[in-house]
Order: sequence, then C-alpha cells, then structure tokens
Amino acid sequence: MMQIMKKIEIIAPNRQLNRVIATLEKHGILYYTILDITKGRGKKHGLVDYGSLIPAVNDSYLFTVCSADDKLAVLDDLVALFQEIGGLVITSDVKWFYPDMNKPAS
Repeated sequence: MMQIMKKIEIIAPNRQLNRVIATLEKHGILYYTILDITKGRGKKHGLVDYGSLIPAVNDSYLFTVCSADDKLAVLDDLVALFQEIGGLVITSDVKWFYPDMNKPAS
C-alpha cells in the first residue's frame, strides 16, 4: 500500500533537541528518527568535522513523516523556534510504502 505524506527534515543543535521534539509532539507528531551528524559541509560554516568534539556541541538530523494538515500546523512553530536556536527545516512530498496487514504473507 502507498500513501502520500509530508516529510519534515530537521538539522538542530543536540542541546536543543528536546525543544524540537516537544514542538513536534505538541502537534501530534510522535514518531521520528534522529541521527547524529559527524561531518558535513554547508554554506554558513563550510566543512565541519564533529568527530573530535563532545556530543553536546554536535548537530543532529531528525526526520519524520506526517499528513499535510500536520505539516501545516507544526511548520509555523518550527520556524519560530529555529529563528531562536538556529538550524534548518526542510519539507517535501513523499510516498510512504507499507505492507497491507490484511494480506497474508507469502
């Protein structure tokens, strides 16, 4: 089965992740994946290698999928938060494929 969803991708400072998660959960977005960023290159800071830094100063990548309505509701709050803490928010349309739980396994 397939469903059209919205994907929200976030890069945020580790020390601010609890605030990001609280914002998502306030809007009913309860499921997400977080990955530590160890290296990256961006327009603002150029090449950054976090390998030798303590985890508290690193950034993390968080992504989640949600309905279009959920995305619209949470986006204003995320943008306001990121004006304060820095970071990046990207949204896109995605197709979410998942098994039909009513169909017997072959």
